[in-house]
Amino acid sequence: MFGRQGAHYLGHLGPIPFYIHPSAIGLVLLVFFFNASSDVSAILVTLTVLVASIMLHEMGHALAARSLGAQGVSITLGGLGGLCESSRDARPSSELIILIAGPAVSFALWFGCGSVLDWLLLHRPDLLINNLDITRGGRVTAGHSTLLYDFLSTGAGMNLVLGIFNSLPIFPLDGGQIVFNLMRLFPRSYTLARKATLLISFATGIGLVIFLATFSQLQNHTWTLFLVGLMLYNAWNYLR
Repeated sequence: MFGRQGAHYLGHLGPIPFYIHPSAIGLVLLVFFFNASSDVSAILVTLTVLVASIMLHEMGHALAARSLGAQGVSITLGGLGGLCESSRDARPSSELIILIAGPAVSFALWFGCGSVLDWLLLHRPDLLINNLDITRGGRVTAGHSTLLYDFLSTGAGMNLVLGIFNSLPIFPLDGGQIVFNLMRLFPRSYTLARKATLLISFATGIGLVIFLATFSQLQNHTWTLFLVGLMLYNAWNYLR
């Protein structure tokens, strides 16, 4: 996994310093890989929404950490997403609040973008579709999406995926760390917490592969499989 070492300071997002790691170029390559047949506008929208969604997700972690008294809170954008770092009292109860805050922001963004999109489609479709032509029955017969529509629809879909993926109980994803800290609460055994979290991480990873193989072609999920494999490798190194 990447860290702040070697990253470059870009500025502050409110009270939080923001860094970018050279590996962040991987996010650009990822967007191009999945949008190879799209036009430049679609690629830029996807990249912008992806970076903004990751940073806001990490801001959820960062602001929760600051509210609990953490010091030296920072956010780093890298090739595998974002990383929030701080010096804090790592009590399980505090860690759970910080960890839940990230996916909570992602799901809030999904709901917000989707709600705004639905409202505009109902009340102001002209803001979402250019050259709008609506028949007397209310059916759209012509037009193409505006940038506002592209940003809102991409924001809703992407944040839903980010929220679900980060909630998977695979260490060191947020969901895996939530499981780890829950295990530390009951029965408060650090060794048992590590072993149980490792077992749950591998069971979830294997289950995800079986699910993808059952309902789709695995070659269509190369990046997902690579990312899950990398997560499990890190889980093994940290928790075994």
